[in-house]
Amino acid sequence: MGQSASNDALPLIAGKEPVVASISIVGILFVNCVAAALLMQAAAAKTVDGTQLGRALSEIGLPWASGSGLVRLVALLELCAAVALVVEPTRRAGALLVAALGLSFAVVGLVGAVRGSEEPCGCFGRTEGAPFGPVNIAIGVGLLAVAVGNLAVVDAAANQPAGPVIGAALAALLLSLYANRRWILPIVRPLFPQSDRV
Repeated sequence: MGQSASNDALPLIAGKEPVVASISIVGILFVNCVAAALLMQAAAAKTVDGTQLGRALSEIGLPWASGSGLVRLVALLELCAAVALVVEPTRRAGALLVAALGLSFAVVGLVGAVRGSEEPCGCFGRTEGAPFGPVNIAIGVGLLAVAVGNLAVVDAAANQPAGPVIGAALAALLLSLYANRRWILPIVRPLFPQSDRV
């Protein structure tokens, strides 16, 4: 009876018996935190200023997608996907939204690569950087893989609902600090003056 009770608490791989491979579950939770952080940073950048993204979308022949309203709608979807992905009751729905976003990123990257995009894509609020192309395709495929992994695992975080949320928050903080380091470093450096070496 004790064995049965412990098996009931284990996460399940869809269509199979309880799996003790906690490494794969920890892997899913870790990947979810990273994907959520990525989506939160992308959403924040689009919400603050989606102008560069709009220019890049117009350049590859998608002017209908470049309006600030649609860009902000995508930002809202990214934020919803990020939150849904790290909370167990909504994780599978979040995975479907992540799949849709991943597919759209990959398609836009492919269109940019085929049409020879040169305008920086404005990803993560950057006004310089790479145009639509291989990086967007890779991020899109990565998000699709995250979605597939989540759809294959049932109740991955049922026993520890706070862990993924805390992990996603920390990952989002680190990613945000890294993405905005150009503005943060000039502010932080004066706080830590280097002593003159003798």
